[in-house]
Amino acid sequence: MADTAPHDVDAAAATQGANPGYLLNRRATMSAFTSLVLGIFLATLAQTILVTALPHIVADLNDPKEYSWIFGVYMLTSTVTVPLFGRLSDLHGRRRYFLAGVVVFMAGAVIGAFADTMGQVITARAVQGLGAGAVIPVAQAAIGDLVPPSRRGRWQSGIGGVIALAYVVGPTVGGWLADNVDWRWTFTVTLPVGVLTFATGWRSLRFTQPKQASQPMNYVGSLLMAGGLSGVLIGVVELGQGAGPLSAGFLGPTLVGAILLAALVHHQRATTNPVIPAEFVGDRLFVMSCAGGFVTGVALFAAIVYTPLLTQGVLGISATSSGIALAPLMIANFTSITVTGDIITRTGRYRPVILAGAPIMATGFALLALVNEQSSIWLVVTATIVIGLGLGCLQQNLVLVMQNALPAEHTGIVTSASQFTRTAGGAVGIAILGAVLSWLMGSSGVPQGEAAASAAQRAALAGALRPLFVVTVVVMAIGCWAVARIPQVALRKTVHQPEAEEQSAA
Repeated sequence: MADTAPHDVDAAAATQGANPGYLLNRRATMSAFTSLVLGIFLATLAQTILVTALPHIVADLNDPKEYSWIFGVYMLTSTVTVPLFGRLSDLHGRRRYFLAGVVVFMAGAVIGAFADTMGQVITARAVQGLGAGAVIPVAQAAIGDLVPPSRRGRWQSGIGGVIALAYVVGPTVGGWLADNVDWRWTFTVTLPVGVLTFATGWRSLRFTQPKQASQPMNYVGSLLMAGGLSGVLIGVVELGQGAGPLSAGFLGPTLVGAILLAALVHHQRATTNPVIPAEFVGDRLFVMSCAGGFVTGVALFAAIVYTPLLTQGVLGISATSSGIALAPLMIANFTSITVTGDIITRTGRYRPVILAGAPIMATGFALLALVNEQSSIWLVVTATIVIGLGLGCLQQNLVLVMQNALPAEHTGIVTSASQFTRTAGGAVGIAILGAVLSWLMGSSGVPQGEAAASAAQRAALAGALRPLFVVTVVVMAIGCWAVARIPQVALRKTVHQPEAEEQSAA
């Protein structure tokens, strides 16, 4: 069942003349877009606002052993639910799942605001992750419904802007609240944003996407996918926490996840209604765009996690001052998204833009690999600016590539696949890089969990971080190969997809 009555669709169609190619008129499009980017801001803010408050949480609750699950469980629940909500929104409309995601997210914030144990904090983050798993992919899919691909590049600057704002504002506000009020306010402060998002979404998202999926939900396949991905990601998180590759903490959930995913593959072949449409599995554009998204996730999270460690542990600057290295990354990212979106809108070609992304990011990580204890902070700033420019070439543009070329009735699946692979890339990349760093730091004599104080310790930490950045450069090279295999497809000038175009150009 759609979210709106038939007269809403007719009204939307009647406004086409006022905004050619779009689903709604200009005012209605802007109103809906505003509520959707508010949702993206809300979910992204939750990823960053606890970063600087974490030491206060650990000290207050006196439970350092499970602290990494504060981020791990959010990434887990927000990742495995993305494909489910993407498919459901294809079938039943975007509005109900977007609003439900906002409500679930706020429920998690309330739990966190009253948390007195680490278990309660982790529960709050798990619930918030479930909400984010609905909000982000459904918002991205809804934007695909509203704005034609030929014009979407310029609108993407709004998405990039709120993401960059969340990455800059989140740590700053979270740190100030933890220092001056109480760390629980890092949960409370998101509630007004959630209420505003729900109110604007309730009013403005009364539209039906141009074409809805006709086949029913495959619940068996969805459960197999969710269970399999959960097992693998739990194993990955345990590996990142220091569990050995032969430990029960890693092998147990990973093997269970692998078995469930193998069952999913068998189910995909046996059913007439697969979770992932059969035509997507062999579609070069779909597969290589997902690979590009995975690489983008590795780069984004590697930069966010290890740049502060580099500036504080190697260069010896304060935690507050280390923010100078991340702010330029996000500013460069936003600038790149805006400029490349405009280029794609004006030229109608996305290949030159996305081909530039991975090589630029590789250059930035190569610069980070050159940093030692005697380097200037400006070398790190330069490197993060370069990484941000490369990220902007790929982040939102890969979503555009997939939404443009693949059938409109599967926009939710396509968008959730892009979001999932990017998040999974971050989770897997950080877990593996973290495990390698832990081993290298232990073998080099750098104290675990402490800032390197002496020059010798800073040099040892720089030596431990350098291989991580080199590995990331290699991953970017693989990304170059994957993105180079994405074909150019003409950008549609309307949100309505003609039947003749409902096949991938690959």
